[in-house]
Amino acid sequence: MQAKKIGLTLNKEKALVDYSKMIDFVLAKLNPDKMNYVFIDEIQLLQDWQQAANGLRLRKNVDVYLIGSNAYMFSSDLANSFGGRYVEIKMQPFSFKEYYFAYLERVKIKDAKSREEFLYKYDLQKVYSTYIREGGFPQTTEFFGNRQLINDYLMDTVYLNTIQKDIVRRFNISDTGKLDAVVRFLFDNIGQETSIRAIERSLKATGRSVSIPTINNYIQGLLDSYLLYKCDRYDNKG
Repeated sequence: MQAKKIGLTLNKEKALVDYSKMIDFVLAKLNPDKMNYVFIDEIQLLQDWQQAANGLRLRKNVDVYLIGSNAYMFSSDLANSFGGRYVEIKMQPFSFKEYYFAYLERVKIKDAKSREEFLYKYDLQKVYSTYIREGGFPQTTEFFGNRQLINDYLMDTVYLNTIQKDIVRRFNISDTGKLDAVVRFLFDNIGQETSIRAIERSLKATGRSVSIPTINNYIQGLLDSYLLYKCDRYDNKG
């Protein structure tokens, strides 16, 4: 709706085009005598969004805040687009403390008839087990009690959406089967020490040959999109 109001249109790749119209729309609403704070959500949907952002941020009375997915806004891309003149804030899922209070809010603690019932139903260990199983994504608290909705959200919205947007498109991957094989191996071995060579040998043993440079690119994509985090080996010395 807002895109239509501004006058933006979709191209064949379903990207919004003519960023100059968005700049004109914002400029028309600025107060020339005050500092203006401009928030743009899902900026990556706009073709050449870097040009639009630069066109606004270079103005002395404009402070721009961009919100978007990892797909087109990796740290390296931001550095190239803005020459280091930006502050990046990486949003993380809920910590357990945040999840616990969100959990209590959703299950309506006032429904507990006694202190004992409350402690039984909302015991920290039980809530923590749910947190580990469902993850800390805020949206999952909206689906409290509905395992199907939670599973669909984690698989489709979080995992598959991230794989398709952040990795497949970024690295122009044609054979997604190889990517799936690498992801499956890494997920099956979370918490265990591994190496790219070990992954290559394991996949080859199952009849799927994936080169070491390709595996390295896939892993980098998984790290960049925050589906995985690297834990470097640490050895105590002396």
